[in-house]
Amino acid sequence: MSRQKKHTLNKQQQRIVDRIRRLNEAREPLNIAAIRRRRPHLIRAAHKMKPFWSWKEAISAAGLRYSQIKKELEDVCECLYCGAEKANLGSHLYIVHDIYPEDYLAEYPGQDMISDRLRADKSYMLSRVLRHWEPLWTPEYVLERAHEFRKRGLPLHSAWVAANDKPFYSAAIRYFGRWNAVLETIGVDAEEATRKGRLNTRRYPNKGAVRDEIRRRHRKGLPINSSGVRPTSVPRAQAHRGRGRPTAAQRVKKRSRTVDLALWTCAKEYFGSWGAALKSAGFNPGQVHRAARPKQKYATPASVKKELRRRHRNKLPLKVAALLKPPAEDSALVTAARQHCGGWVEALRAARVPRPPRDNTNPTGPKRRYPDKRTVLTGIRRRKRSKLPLNATALVKGKQADSALMRSACEYFGSWGKALKAAGLNPARIRLHPGPKPR
Repeated sequence: MSRQKKHTLNKQQQRIVDRIRRLNEAREPLNIAAIRRRRPHLIRAAHKMKPFWSWKEAISAAGLRYSQIKKELEDVCECLYCGAEKANLGSHLYIVHDIYPEDYLAEYPGQDMISDRLRADKSYMLSRVLRHWEPLWTPEYVLERAHEFRKRGLPLHSAWVAANDKPFYSAAIRYFGRWNAVLETIGVDAEEATRKGRLNTRRYPNKGAVRDEIRRRHRKGLPINSSGVRPTSVPRAQAHRGRGRPTAAQRVKKRSRTVDLALWTCAKEYFGSWGAALKSAGFNPGQVHRAARPKQKYATPASVKKELRRRHRNKLPLKVAALLKPPAEDSALVTAARQHCGGWVEALRAARVPRPPRDNTNPTGPKRRYPDKRTVLTGIRRRKRSKLPLNATALVKGKQADSALMRSACEYFGSWGKALKAAGLNPARIRLHPGPKPR
């Protein structure tokens, strides 16, 4: 050990280091299982220090390598009642002394019931995260391993440990009851460790990772606008077999290869918005979103007129309902006509295309109560026979209103007064207050 490292040890640590050297010279075992059985005060003294000082660090401070120290695992446990040595004292206590193991442990707390060798054979010690340096689980080794996790910068929140090192997490729960108790014992803030652990396990743990991914997407030709990165919910539609077009579900499946919800979420959390993340990565958000917009199919009024004339020559449908009927044949034409020409009828007039005749063979909505002039006149005479008011206000307002009769009369005759004349009635006598109107 270097002289500089010697000066960093305090008096208590130096006493522990000197004791370790003497035990090593005497060829005594120094592994955790042997020390906690023979000299538990040494490892307890190291673990009580602030900040936490592990037994492995104490071995290193003594100038020794943990892989070269003498290790010992007991093959048997001694019964404190009769001195019998057994690999497992459970059945011996019940058969010979007629006592349950829990009563034995209540009388002799901390005593081993199973030998180290038997526990090592039954302990599950595989780990893909950190290689083990002890062959069996003990409370001290759980603390040492958690401390080693912290030294190496590995996540310390319970979800990550349980998913990546399940035997370690199970041993911690078995000996300490909860994971945070382990962290508190080694002097780690459990909330801060959970927050840092979640950040470290993210695909984009910091702002730099978000910026690098945005630049990588741009180099690969992937969309970097917010709609191209954030997945959106598109309703599933049935396949349009006749035209061979992809369904909405197929378009979502193809688009989902380019979306990255984790990137969008982290960018919004770190920068506040996706636009701010684009700025930080060196992009202009306005230009990015304008470039991502699809090109308009009919960008000018001339293109709208040209398409209308083409449809008229080829005898294609020119009704809005036909163009918007799912699957939409050309909804972009309707949108462009309303945008550039002010409406569909105005676009037809500008293109000098005749307006398609009204199709009454398959009307939509409820059936009209007064579909022609004859039914209007019949309705007026029926109100006259029933002694119902026939003035315009009574037909629009009140309990005896019939607005459908009023609308149909105005549509077919031009006004309500003309409809009354056609029914053989005098409009002047029908008014509630006959005579000249007040000025």
